[in-house]
Order: sequence, then C-alpha cells, then structure tokens
Amino acid sequence: VKSVRLNLDIAFSLPQYEAFEALARFVRKDSLSEAMVWAASGAARPEVAYGAIREVLKRGGRVLFGIPRKEIMEEMNYRVTQGFPGVTVAGVRGKVTKAVKDPDIVLASAYHALKYYRNFDLVILDEAEAFPFRACDMLVNALRRARKTDGKYVYITSTPDPAMYARAQRGEVKVIMIPLRVHGIPLPVPKMIVEKDIQGERKIPDSLFGSVRETIEEDLAQLLVVVPDQGTSARIGAFLREKFMEMAYGDADRLLMSTGCQDEEQQRKVNSWVRGEFPILVTTNLTRRGDVAPNTNVIVVYADNPTFDEGALLQLAGRVGWSDSYPTGKVWFIASRMTRPIEGAIRKISLLNEEAEKKGLLETGAVKR
Repeated sequence: VKSVRLNLDIAFSLPQYEAFEALARFVRKDSLSEAMVWAASGAARPEVAYGAIREVLKRGGRVLFGIPRKEIMEEMNYRVTQGFPGVTVAGVRGKVTKAVKDPDIVLASAYHALKYYRNFDLVILDEAEAFPFRACDMLVNALRRARKTDGKYVYITSTPDPAMYARAQRGEVKVIMIPLRVHGIPLPVPKMIVEKDIQGERKIPDSLFGSVRETIEEDLAQLLVVVPDQGTSARIGAFLREKFMEMAYGDADRLLMSTGCQDEEQQRKVNSWVRGEFPILVTTNLTRRGDVAPNTNVIVVYADNPTFDEGALLQLAGRVGWSDSYPTGKVWFIASRMTRPIEGAIRKISLLNEEAEKKGLLETGAVKR
C-alpha cells in the first residue's frame, strides 16, 4: 500500500460526502463488482468518486474515467490532476493523446474506451445519461470490458438505465443515492395532465396556454416547451403567437422562438434563450447538458409520444429547480394517456424526494469538507 495524497479543495453537501465515503468503502471491501450512483439532476459531481480512486491508487491499481463529451476533457484533466498531485494522468480524445507512459488515471472519451480490455482496476462512467452513452449500449459495454475481472465499475447517473435499475432492484448492483441538490429543496415532481382528445397529436392541448400564462404572469419565469418533432414545434409556436396577439401581449417574436433538431439556427436560438433574451422556447428535445436557464419551468407536450422515453423525461424534468434563485420550478407532462415512461419518471423523482425526507436531509443545510 502506497501513500496517495488527495487534494479536495471543495465543499460537499452532506449527501455528496456520504456518497464519497460509500464509494470508497465499495472499492475497499464490497463483494459486488458494480455500483450505481443515482443522483438528483445536478447533485452529482465527479469528485464524489475521488475516494474510490484513491483506494485503487493506494494499492497500485489503475483507473479509467469515461468522459461523454470531448469539450469537457481539458477541464476534467485539470480537476483530476489538481485532485491527485504526483499521480500521472492522461487524457485521450480525438487524435490527440497526452504522452504519458502507463498513466495511473486515464480519461477517455467514449469511443476511445473501445480499445481497452481488462486493463483497469476501477472504471468510472460519469454522466451515464449523456450522449453518446445513452444512445449506444456498445460504448457502455466497452467501458465494462475495460475493467479487470476482479475490478470495480461505477456508473454515475441522474436517469438510471432501466436494465441497470432492474439489476439494482435484484441486489446485483450496489446503489448509492444523492437524492437532494445542494440547496436542499425537494425535486419538482412533474404534474401529469391527461387530455384524451389529443391522441394522434393533431389537436393542441387545451391546458397548454394556461400553463404558459401561469409561468410568465405568476412565476415570472422562463419556459421550455418541448415537443416530439420540428413540425409540431412550428405548429405550437404559431398557436402561441396567435394567442399572444389576441391578448395584446405585445410583440410575440420578442416573447418566443420555435426551433428543432433540423433547424440550422437551433443552437443560436437556444443560447439566446439561455441568456434570457426571450422567455419562451419551443423546441424538440435538448441534449446538451449546459442548455439550461436558472429560472425555468418545463412543459412536455404529447409526453406519451415514443420519442420521450423515461430517460428523456427525467432529463427534461431535471432542467427545472436546480438553481438557488428558483428551486421550486414546475414541470408539466401533457399527454392523452399515462404511459410507462411517464409513470416511471414521476415515480423515480418521487423516490429521490422520499429518500431525502427519510434521511432527514430536507431539514439540514449541513456541509462537510
């Protein structure tokens, strides 16, 4: 056993600190080989895995940290290097590999994980719900295969994959929960609105404009209206513009924009909305984690469309309530019927709130260092 210095110059919330300790114990002595860190959206941070990393490094082992997006590689390289002074760290992405011989910690973008096999004592998948991991089981399985037969695998997510969740329910995977964000307010639970006559998605929901008005008149918040496809985005956008004109709200173009994945201007419009330049964005699903505004409500229209699986609905609900300035944001799922993904998303958010209440976390603002 060798000495490994950990430079953790951050403050953990109590649930984060408990997860940090639990992961270290998991690596040190747990008989299970896989652990799932299930965190409220925005509640996890890579540093909760540092205790587990230190345990492996102390025994002379090696660690693979799976990174979903190349644009965060440099930041993660810096954070890990600062956290473990004297430990060799290599970041692997694109065609560029930082030349470090036999590094103790390897940070690899999704596709580079494919080249490793039975190579690491600990493999960590951060942001497991992020693209491309969520869209490609092959990449997740490649990370699993990168650990040695007696190694450990840690899966950090805010939207548990149904298969992983089922394994956890059977006791095959250790579950470590971070059920509460740092501000200590319960997660907003989506409100389900059933309108049977919108089946087929030809009719615009009667409840839609009421939720829009509630957001901009009562909550004074921004609004993300998410729809299944770009044609529906244009149709909903036109409907809302007409409503605003009828009610003399002023220039509708200054109130909302509609976009979608086929719109070349999508990211520009999303960025403008994030900056607060207009209050309402009607769009198809957003995949970038940073596409959030602090004071936001979310409406998912035609939430029973197959486009919205449980993970997508959880991600959308997670875009609400994360900021200290508006922790009690609202989420509406408007659909013609209840579906398993809708029911599953609402149930999982409620379970996190129940876990936080059971542990007494809603009554404490305790912070550990």
